[in-house]
Amino acid sequence: MNNKRLPERLLKIASLVPRNSVAADVGTDHCRLPVYLITSGICRHVYATEIKHGPYKRAEESISQAKLSDRITLFLCDGLEKCPVDSTDTVIIAGMGGETVSGIISRAPRTASKRLLILQPMTKSERLRQWLCENEYTIITEYLTEDAGKIYPVILATGGKVRTDYSAAELAAGKFEFFSAEPLAKKHIDLLIKKYSKEITGIKSAGIIEIEKEKNLRKSTEILYDLTEMRRDICADCRGDSGLF
Repeated sequence: MNNKRLPERLLKIASLVPRNSVAADVGTDHCRLPVYLITSGICRHVYATEIKHGPYKRAEESISQAKLSDRITLFLCDGLEKCPVDSTDTVIIAGMGGETVSGIISRAPRTASKRLLILQPMTKSERLRQWLCENEYTIITEYLTEDAGKIYPVILATGGKVRTDYSAAELAAGKFEFFSAEPLAKKHIDLLIKKYSKEITGIKSAGIIEIEKEKNLRKSTEILYDLTEMRRDICADCRGDSGLF
């Protein structure tokens, strides 16, 4: 498979998969990532799952065309329901909302036992981080990837709770030490600052602020403040950068 046909976010994920591993790819869609992992010599075997019949059929075709039916095992199921998780050392869940990702993990408690989780939420990454922190998982580190003009986090986690406190801003952005050296760090924070600034404006423009809205306003304001501090630290050595955006 040609690298040009694999989106940047999937290439980033592939680069984080350990060599000679056995992986599971949840929600494989067209099965592009498993085919790449095998043909690039990264994985010995990949278990791929898909819940929708249409993408499942296309995944079957991709495996057949690549002549990899002996190296890629495809399942039609919800999440990891039919996948032999105990036979894997790496689980990839990418291209879904953060709440969907956490739901898949919660229904597969075997993921907490000695395996690497590579998680790439498309939305609500803060919900995923919070779920991992509140359950028997530890976030090892994070990376940023850009695809079609959007920035996505790639979260590496593993089972085994290690005491780690996350502020509301860190749930939104990730731990500063994880992404601060990334080339996309400034853009990542700028987009979040824009998001929370818009959210605050929306709450204020609603007029009468009820107790719940007031709570949300206070929380969003605190997050925005911490994000601007993160941005200031990222740009500490920058020259000629005097604005937030």
